[in-house]
Amino acid sequence: MSIPRPQPIVPKAATNQPLLFFTIGLVSLAVILSTLGANGIDLGPAGLISRWSAVVVLALYVLQRKSLTAWIFFSMVFGVLLGHDFPTIGGHPIMDSLSQVFIHLIKAVIAPLVFATLVVGIAGHSDLKAVGRLGAKSFFYF
Repeated sequence: MSIPRPQPIVPKAATNQPLLFFTIGLVSLAVILSTLGANGIDLGPAGLISRWSAVVVLALYVLQRKSLTAWIFFSMVFGVLLGHDFPTIGGHPIMDSLSQVFIHLIKAVIAPLVFATLVVGIAGHSDLKAVGRLGAKSFFYF
């Protein structure tokens, strides 16, 4: 009795190509319409509807894809369109406090990240000459 071999897993990215191209096309169309609106051509509600429909389609794609890159791209597009269409939200006191907390968190993460990177880089070398060169380069860069 032989044990059946496992079948190779086919990536799902190949099946999502039409949706990806449709999403990119719709987002590009929304950006073009938004640019026309910024150049003095008043699109009225058509520009707003096209932009937010592109965001909805992009959100559906991101929910299906479950990729960190897709989530980052969606977040950037969503943030830009939210700031463009509803600029008063950014000046709200709650958003101001959240932005300050975000900046403080980024500042708190940078120093330990640089320190950990240097420690791992130095610990990874077994040759003392390489450690010395790394130290000299690090001193020069900082």
